[in-house]
Amino acid sequence: MCLDVEHALKTMMLKDIEQNTEEDGYDIIRRFITKYERSCHNIQSHKSSEYCRELIEKYYPYFPAWVFVELISFGDMVKLYEYYNERYPKH
Repeated sequence: MCLDVEHALKTMMLKDIEQNTEEDGYDIIRRFITKYERSCHNIQSHKSSEYCRELIEKYYPYFPAWVFVELISFGDMVKLYEYYNERYPKH
């Protein structure tokens, strides 16, 4: 059930970012990483993973939102969701 919740959260947030005319999928992540640098360091620790390596090499440190949510932990996803909702409470 946790995976379902995580998937739903990611899907809703990415849809919101896409429809938000005030936001860019790169800028929100750049600002989030500036505030929560540890999230970016956590991603680097997964660079040896077969699943993550190519995405990290291609985008690090300028991740689009859709890539970033695939690479972060659930805890970091919750932080990102809270950060986004604080910034755009109407979305």
